[in-house]
Amino acid sequence: MERKKPVNVYCCWSFLLAWCCSLTDCYNLDVDHPVSFTGPNGSLFGYSVLLHKNKQHTWLLVGAPVANSTFDPSLIKPGAIYKCSISGNRECQQISTGVDSCGKTCVSESDNQWLGVSLSRQPSDGHVLACGHRWKNVFYSRKDNQNKLPHGVCYRYEADLKQSQPLIPCYKDHQRKFGEDYGSCQAGISNFLNEDLIIMGAPGTSYWTGSVLVYNTSSMVLSAYVDDDSTLGSYG
Repeated sequence: MERKKPVNVYCCWSFLLAWCCSLTDCYNLDVDHPVSFTGPNGSLFGYSVLLHKNKQHTWLLVGAPVANSTFDPSLIKPGAIYKCSISGNRECQQISTGVDSCGKTCVSESDNQWLGVSLSRQPSDGHVLACGHRWKNVFYSRKDNQNKLPHGVCYRYEADLKQSQPLIPCYKDHQRKFGEDYGSCQAGISNFLNEDLIIMGAPGTSYWTGSVLVYNTSSMVLSAYVDDDSTLGSYG
């Protein structure tokens, strides 16, 4: 009787895996008709992307965290949000943003703030949220050579993208210590926006143990979730 040779199980599984992968295809990406947009070289154009619709207009919003600003050329690579037309000429334009004033003991520094590191939007023609987690309060560094405080900033845009309101969740008057509590929380490195809540990742909270910040736009209460005995607290 002829003796059968042992089958290499590894080879069989490898063949089966290769056969399955060859039949795999994307169902939610149109790879045959891509829409291409190009931003400034070295700006990290495309770091974050978001489709936004308001009334009859549809845009692709693109974050470019180290882009120069067309609105304030004196700033050093503050980052930018681009509004790109899906139809027509497919041009991209920066949308205006900025911090005019931020508090009694606050001076804004937008250099290298990484605006566009994260983007999100509300459903149904809602607001848009864009953040720069490296935005800094330099009030104390200018006053008595203390550390710059990288609080982070988020901008809540109206649905038409013409106006924005800055949100600096980690700023508190007379808070000056770097690292402790929320002085260097870098809010906005990630974000999520729904009907009533603005949710932001803040990795620098409490000496970089990190937290999740939740701002209720209806009650105007800011809550911070810290992974410390699973406690949730409010401040502000």
